[in-house]
Amino acid sequence: MAIANTTVWEVRPTAGSDTNGGGYVPGSSGTDWTQQNAAKYSLTNGTTNGTTTIATVSAVADMVGNIAYVAGGTGSITAAWYQIVSQITGVSITVDRSTGLTAGTGVTINIGGAMATVSAAVAAAVVDNTFYFKATGTYTETATLALTFGNDTVMQFIGYSSTRGDGGQVTWTTATNSTVLIQFQSSYLFSFQNFIFTNTAVTPAVGFNNNNTIIYSVQFRNCVFSGFTNAINGNFASIDQFINLELDSCEVKNCTSQGIVNSGNTTMFGCYVHGNTSHGMYLTSGGLVHNGSVLAVRSVFYNNGGSGVYLDSGANQIAQFFNCVCASNTNDGVQNG
Repeated sequence: MAIANTTVWEVRPTAGSDTNGGGYVPGSSGTDWTQQNAAKYSLTNGTTNGTTTIATVSAVADMVGNIAYVAGGTGSITAAWYQIVSQITGVSITVDRSTGLTAGTGVTINIGGAMATVSAAVAAAVVDNTFYFKATGTYTETATLALTFGNDTVMQFIGYSSTRGDGGQVTWTTATNSTVLIQFQSSYLFSFQNFIFTNTAVTPAVGFNNNNTIIYSVQFRNCVFSGFTNAINGNFASIDQFINLELDSCEVKNCTSQGIVNSGNTTMFGCYVHGNTSHGMYLTSGGLVHNGSVLAVRSVFYNNGGSGVYLDSGANQIAQFFNCVCASNTNDGVQNG
C-alpha cells in the first residue's frame, strides 16, 4: 500500500511544523486533526518492529485516516510520513506500508497539525493529492519547487483565509536571485487557486516553467503574478510549452520581460495583464505538432512595454478576443509579428 491518492494536506506558513502529520484521508473513520497549527497527538512511546504495526498505548479511534510523522527512538529510524489505516485502542496503530524500520522503542509519532512548507508536504504526498494553504503568513521559497508526480495526475493547490473554500489569497514568494518559483517535471493536470505569487529578488526569474517536456492542462484561478521575468514561460523553442493553459480571474503585472509566454493553447477569462516591461502576452510558435492559440474573454491588456498581445507569426496561430480591452501599450494592442 501507500498513502492514499485522496489525501488532503494542510500547509500553514510560519504557523505549522514540518514534523506534524499534516494530512488526512477524507471519508476515514477518524477525525481530521490537520486544520490546526500544532499536532493533536505528540507521542514518544512508539515501538517499531519493521512491519506495518507501531505499538503505542496511546492509540485511539480518532487517529484513523490521519497521516503520522514517525521518527526517533532507539532503532535508527529514518523519519517519514505514514497513513494510519487502523488501530487497536491502547495497543497499536497500523500504517499503510511497512515502516522498514529497525525494532526500536521511544519512537515519536506526531499526528495532526499542519505543515509549515509546501516542499515538505509535496515530499510526503502522492499523485492526486490536494494541498490547502491557510493565510497564516507569507510562504517564502529559497529554492525552486519541482513537481515530480508523473503522468495522469490531478494535483490541486488551494489557498484560503480562514475557512477552506472562502477564496482568500495566500502570498507565495521568493526573494532569492535567479530562482524559478515552480518547475513542472510531469505532464498532466495542475490547478492553483487563490494565490499571490511574487518575486522580489534583485535578479528575478520565471514564476512557472517546465523541465523540457510538454505540460498539459494547467489552471490558475484567482491568482496574482508580480515581479518575475515571465509569470509563466511555455516557450517551445527554449524549454517547451503548456497545452491548455487556463487563467481565470488572474492579474499578471510588473514582469521584467513578457508577462505570459506560451506556444500552446491559452485561455484567459477576466484577466488583467499590465505594467510588464515587454508584451503582456506573447504567443510563440509551437512547432509542427502543437501550434498555439489564445482565447481571451473579458480581459484587459494595459500599459505593457511591448504589445498587449504579440503573435510571432507561427503557422496556424489563432487569436480570439471577446469583450476585451487593449489600451496604452507601447506598441499595438494586438500585433501579428
